[in-house]
Amino acid sequence: MLYKGKNSKSNICICIIDDTNEYKPWMKELVKNTADYTITNCTGFGYDVYVDTTEDRMLQEVANRYRVAVVISAGTEFINGSNFFDNLPNDFFLLGHVLDMGDSYFGLHYQCYVLNLEKYRQLGKPSVGQTELLQSHTQEVPYRSAENIHDDYLPLVLKKHILSKTRLYKSKYRGWNLISAGLSAGYEIRAFNDVLRNSKHYLYRDADTSSWIYRRYNYCLTQHTFNENTGDLNFPRPYKKPITQFVHPAAGMDWFHKLTLHGYRNETVIKFYDYNLRALNEMRERVKDMHYHNFEFHHIDAINEVDHLVKIIDSTDPEGTVVHMSNVFSYEGTASLLPLKYRIEKENYLIKWMQENMPTAVLDFDQRAGEGIIPWKSETGLAKDLTLTDWNNINLPSWHIYD
Repeated sequence: MLYKGKNSKSNICICIIDDTNEYKPWMKELVKNTADYTITNCTGFGYDVYVDTTEDRMLQEVANRYRVAVVISAGTEFINGSNFFDNLPNDFFLLGHVLDMGDSYFGLHYQCYVLNLEKYRQLGKPSVGQTELLQSHTQEVPYRSAENIHDDYLPLVLKKHILSKTRLYKSKYRGWNLISAGLSAGYEIRAFNDVLRNSKHYLYRDADTSSWIYRRYNYCLTQHTFNENTGDLNFPRPYKKPITQFVHPAAGMDWFHKLTLHGYRNETVIKFYDYNLRALNEMRERVKDMHYHNFEFHHIDAINEVDHLVKIIDSTDPEGTVVHMSNVFSYEGTASLLPLKYRIEKENYLIKWMQENMPTAVLDFDQRAGEGIIPWKSETGLAKDLTLTDWNNINLPSWHIYD
C-alpha cells in the first residue's frame, strides 16, 4: 500500500511494517493512532510511505525506485521534525539497533533500520531473515566492536573479520540474513548514532510504554507554546478586501504578518483560540501594547470542543473572515490519543458548519486530519470548495481492516 509524499521527489522512502497484531489491545489502538500520524507526518516531509505486513515484500517493491529505505514498526514515530532524515549519512549499507544475541546470531531490533537500496540490489536483494528459535546454523564470526551503545548487547559496529572463522549459532533473530549478506560482501553494519536514536520514539510490543504518550499530551496541553510558525503566510484567499475577522491559534506572530499581507482595518477583530491556557496567556502578554487591534482570547479545545469554536465565529461578513486551523486536526501532541476517524469527524463538523453558514469565508489548513492517507492537494481557501472526508472511501492502512 503506497501513500505518496507531498511534492514527492525524494530518493528516500519509508516502509511501515504492520505489526499491530503483536500488541495488546489498548497499546494496539495507540500504535494505530501513532502510525496514522506517521503517514501524515512523513508524506508531509515529501517521502513516499509504504505499508505492508511483510517487510521483504515491501523491500522488493521499493528496491528499484529509491536509494534508501527507512523500515519501521507501526509503533515507531519520528520526533523533532525531519531531524532523523536530515542526519542520515551518505555512505552506509545498514544502520539500526544491532543486537548481540550471545550464543545466537546477531539481529536487528524491530523498531527501525535504514537500508541502502543500491547496495541491497547489488547483493541480489537478500531476504531480511526472520526469527527462528533453536534453528542452529553456521556463520562466519564477524568483528564486533568492544564499545556498545549501552549495556553489553548493542555493539557500535559489526564488520567482516580479517581472520576467517566460523561457529555454530543456536538461533536466528530477525535481520540475521541481511546482516550476514552484508558482512560477507565486506559492508559494515552500524548502530544508529545518538542524533538518530533521539529523533524517533518507539512503543514497545512487550511492555506498556504508553506513559510517554500521556506525558507528551500533558506537556503540549499545559507547557508547550509556539513562538514561531511554519505555515505559509500567503495562504489562498481570492479577495482584495481587508480581513475583518481573523480566527487563529494562540501561536507565534505569523498571524500579524498574514494580516499585514492581506490587509486589515482598525476595527478588525483577531480571535485567538487554544486548548493550552499558557499559550493564550503568553499571547495576551505579547499583544498587550498593540492597542490598535481588537483581540479576543478563547480557551477552547478545537478538536474536542469544535462546537464551541464555531460559536465564536461571527458569520455576518464571510468574505472578510479567515479561520486558520494550522495543523490542529493532525497535531503530534494529540494524534496518538485521538483516533484518525474521530479527528476526521471533528474536522468535517467544522467544514460543514462553515459551508452552511459562511461558504465564501476562507477556512485555511496547514495540514488536514487525514492528509497523506488521503492524497495531498492544493485548496482554493474557500470553505465551500473543501471536500468532506468520507471514512468509508479512504485507502486506509491495513491496521484498520477490522475497524
